[in-house]
Amino acid sequence: MPENDQQIPKRTIDLDPDEIDAPARAPFVELGLVSCFSFLRGASDAVDLVMEARRLGYDAIGIADANSMAGVVRVRTEAKTLKLKPCIGCRIETVEGLAFLAYPKNREAYGRLCRLISAGRMRTLDNEWQEKGVCDISLAMLAGHSKDVQLILIPPPDLACEFTVPAWATPDGTAESEQREMAVTAPFVEIVPHLAAGLPALHHIAATFFYAGNDLARIARLDALAKDHDLSILATNDVQYHAPERRPLQDVMTAIRHKTTVARAGYLLQSNAERYLKPPETMCHLFEPWPHAIEAARAVAGPMLLKAKTYEACRTCEAFHNARTELRGEGEVQEFKAVVLGEAGDRYVMDIGDGQGEVWHAVDCTWDQLAADMKKSLDDVLK
Repeated sequence: MPENDQQIPKRTIDLDPDEIDAPARAPFVELGLVSCFSFLRGASDAVDLVMEARRLGYDAIGIADANSMAGVVRVRTEAKTLKLKPCIGCRIETVEGLAFLAYPKNREAYGRLCRLISAGRMRTLDNEWQEKGVCDISLAMLAGHSKDVQLILIPPPDLACEFTVPAWATPDGTAESEQREMAVTAPFVEIVPHLAAGLPALHHIAATFFYAGNDLARIARLDALAKDHDLSILATNDVQYHAPERRPLQDVMTAIRHKTTVARAGYLLQSNAERYLKPPETMCHLFEPWPHAIEAARAVAGPMLLKAKTYEACRTCEAFHNARTELRGEGEVQEFKAVVLGEAGDRYVMDIGDGQGEVWHAVDCTWDQLAADMKKSLDDVLK
């Protein structure tokens, strides 16, 4: 195809990463964030979001576009330039009207999440060809693809809204075949037990300030509801743009999505300009009565940040690259594990599979120590 001379160049951050230092650890990580890849919903692109996050003092940033992984590449690329750690996820919106933030813990979970989105975009629930731009995902489909995926339930602004969901929390003695056919229609607060029973990966309920006059009472009710079902609330600002001045653009996009005008959109529009990326200190202040909601956001991001950082540290070891070709037999793998665990003690736990460079670790340690111990241990195995 011929070159398009009128094509608008892609926006990128023009900065040398070696010229800046990594930011200090922030007390909060924003996970409920959409980019412009959530078509006609997110009003900011990756450059704006990442630059604002860095300016506000974040050391990590989540990305959760609606039923899509399209925005993760741009966010990861720009975040790497500014030495921010990206948390890769998406927002799953089901045909039942519910929404979840979904953050995979590992590559396998990431693959399952991608297959779920692909299935929803390729076929309808009746197994017909799907229309362009539509994604049909049911709760049953989500349950079948949620292993090692951290799910965060997003409640509606009005907790009295009714939903029809599978009756997963049925009394003991109900036949499994009958249970699959059963459904329950009830307000949000009454369907949570069914969701908790049918989605083992669900551990959090998102909490957001809507500035509607009842925020404190609403979040307190969500907190009590979560505790009743062994869940926890998780703080998020449901970010749809990087700064308040983007709110008019977001209103225009909302009107286009609903095929109307801004003047006639009415309650389809946000009631205020609060859906922007707020500083970590502001989020901590807002959720001061619920510090565990702030801690939950950091905890969900934790496994992704640790694994990403471990992978980057291991890539710096020349011996690690050699190990990809040298480590083959089960005996050598076990010897490698024994050497690493014997020298590293309790600082971290590692595993490696069939010489393909898949590495996990738990328990914090310094990355310089990790790289040095990796290289020494590999040298001991390969010499």
